[in-house]
Amino acid sequence: ADRDLSPCALTYGDIAAKERLLHSPQWLRKEFFPRLKRLNDAWHEHNIKCLFHSDGYIMDVIPDLIETGIDGLNPIETVAGMDLREVKRLYGDRLFIAGGIDVSQLLSNGTPEEVEEVCREAIRIGYPGYFIGSTTELDNGARLENVLKMLEVAWNTKFK
Repeated sequence: ADRDLSPCALTYGDIAAKERLLHSPQWLRKEFFPRLKRLNDAWHEHNIKCLFHSDGYIMDVIPDLIETGIDGLNPIETVAGMDLREVKRLYGDRLFIAGGIDVSQLLSNGTPEEVEEVCREAIRIGYPGYFIGSTTELDNGARLENVLKMLEVAWNTKFK
């Protein structure tokens, strides 16, 4: 692993849908999390942080994910009921957070002014330890002016 190329590896396995986990917590604890831990341990041997990605509502298993050794969580899918403020409050001392800016409604149908407001609030809530980003992949449904506004807010935010 070449840490100079990237200090972070993206590990993922979408384990949830909009309202709930795709598998029971018991199954995840028996089958998925042990394997994820082995992957994270291998990355950590090379001093590389692990960012875990799963769409959907995963609040019920974030403590389990932390036990696997994840360092960060993505994408905080707000339309699935994930709440950036709550994730930060409960786990912000143990995880960095990436995402939280809704693609399906805000970036696709919102105004640049709405995007700016949501982005500023997300940065205020998430800082420090927050990387602004979309809740899922940016696709052609996201309005360009809204994506550019998100990037502008991120670029121009000053931290104290």
